[in-house]
Amino acid sequence: MLDTDKETQILDLFQEVKPLSDYVSDGFKKVKKKMSHLSSSNEALPETFLKVQLSQLQEHDFNEEIYPSQDDNVTVRQVMESILTNGFDGVITCTKGEKDRYIIVSGHIRFRALTQLVKEGHLEFNEVMISLKEFKSIQEEMMYIMDMNNAKRTLNDVH
Repeated sequence: MLDTDKETQILDLFQEVKPLSDYVSDGFKKVKKKMSHLSSSNEALPETFLKVQLSQLQEHDFNEEIYPSQDDNVTVRQVMESILTNGFDGVITCTKGEKDRYIIVSGHIRFRALTQLVKEGHLEFNEVMISLKEFKSIQEEMMYIMDMNNAKRTLNDVH
């Protein structure tokens, strides 16, 4: 058994260590600060809501670059189970791609879960509502992706 002084020292050390989510959040804040001068204005551009087929959606390359293999099959399976249990009335945030395609900026795991459900015969999930978002620059788009991922990962750490 540890003596009281050692226990106090150990407890003091643990109080000095931040949770991993704080380090991730700090990292995003630093990247965001470094990129902030690249965007000319913070005023929001209009958002449009559309109902589209899953086949019209594609994943954003930048998301995979930042979070390689973060959303493994277990996470996708958990989201699938939640959708089957509770339904899906969510929105996937996208930006306009080429022709009638939309690039996902927030909702990659939900997209993968819905796609797998459709492959398994749950055709009721083949159409989804998207929020079509415009960005003034690629830097603003990248910052949005980082913010959305950071917020979701922080919330997941809490649960």
